[in-house]
Amino acid sequence: MSEKSVEGAQVIGKSIALLKFISAAGSDGAKVKDIAAALNMSVPTIYRLARAFEKNGWLERLDHKMSLRLGIELFALGVKAADAAGIRSIARPALVRISEEVGATVFLMCRNDHHVIVVDRVWAGQNFPTLTDNVGSMVPMGVGAASIAIMSILEQSNVEALTCANEPSYERYDLTRALIAATVSEAKERGYAETQSTLIAGLSALSIPVRNFNGLSTTALSVNLPTDLLTASRRAHIIELLKAEVDSIEKIVRS
Repeated sequence: MSEKSVEGAQVIGKSIALLKFISAAGSDGAKVKDIAAALNMSVPTIYRLARAFEKNGWLERLDHKMSLRLGIELFALGVKAADAAGIRSIARPALVRISEEVGATVFLMCRNDHHVIVVDRVWAGQNFPTLTDNVGSMVPMGVGAASIAIMSILEQSNVEALTCANEPSYERYDLTRALIAATVSEAKERGYAETQSTLIAGLSALSIPVRNFNGLSTTALSVNLPTDLLTASRRAHIIELLKAEVDSIEKIVRS
């Protein structure tokens, strides 16, 4: 490989690392000095890369140019990428129907390597926090009902590999590998995942994985609602709705 090729590959690698770090920082953005320290880059290098992304709307500066966050153009690309297989368009009507029927917020979550990301959401106007508030938000696999539902389809060895890789991230959620493994096992037996006031006090979530033509899953539908409203009869009704909608989505995906 030529010297120019090596240099070009290094620039691409640094650019990807930069975008991933800023993405993890969320809507508040990441301070340039923190990015430089975390990625072992110089501040001038950060600014040089950022300028190129700013011109295309992929990044924007905050706090008098001392912080960076993702730009709207990158978000638009992400939405298109998330729907590359058509799952967002296919699932959207189901999210709307479920939300209107049960009066709860419904999420479409997709796996992205060691994380799950919000691909779509129908908000029911509830005034309570959720683990993943906006489209584009992500959490580690093993955190939240949707990721548990997706993991319930995986082989045990794959579950162990995921929880091992994500173990450093679990502490902030007050979770352990053992607890996640037990929750995945329960979801596998029941056919759906449930979290109840374990991640956010007073919040419950029910989720069912969407299987592809191979019987595997990288996607799940999830319903979030206050724990005190999740009666036994309402749980049964929500699960019934989720199963019916997931079944319809799977038929389209496999056709």
